[in-house]
Amino acid sequence: DGTSVYAANFGDGTVSMYSRNTGTGALTALATPTIATGSSPNGIAVSADGLSVYVANFADNTVSMYSRNTGTGAVTALATPTIATGSCAYAIAISADGISVYVASYTASTVSMYGRNTGTGALTALATPTIATGSGPVGLAISSDGVSVYVANNTDNTVSMYSRNTGTGALTALATPTIATGSSPYAVAISA
Repeated sequence: DGTSVYAANFGDGTVSMYSRNTGTGALTALATPTIATGSSPNGIAVSADGLSVYVANFADNTVSMYSRNTGTGAVTALATPTIATGSCAYAIAISADGISVYVASYTASTVSMYGRNTGTGALTALATPTIATGSGPVGLAISSDGVSVYVANNTDNTVSMYSRNTGTGALTALATPTIATGSSPYAVAISA
């Protein structure tokens, strides 16, 4: 809806919350300006339906899960506030259909795969909870049609390529699983 902006604060374990003036673009801190996360929050994502916010916590290997008030933009931790990831959670992305969340874990060199309850926002690890990436994954993107996922691998200078099962959210590496990049890629993006 374009009315809220969130910033993950790696140094103090919080998310800063702002309202956005859609006419001018100016931000204003909410009355309660921050909410606690896990340790060293590094990646943040908002679901397309605007009801959920997720934060990848690098130092404690978790995702913090929040519900979002669509009127005020304020977020509230879920009753079960976190779910485990691989080691050193770095990037996080949500599928456009809202049913899948993926987290790239830098030290583990994996993507953790979750199903999302679209009613509550709670995440559940898939039956096969992770899939291997190249070395040091730091960037993650999902195609708008929901059928492809790409991961930028910082340490081995590749992009990992996956097909996505749109029913289950499970990823499968392509027959040729990686393609070379330049030195130390940090992000990956897909045209709309």
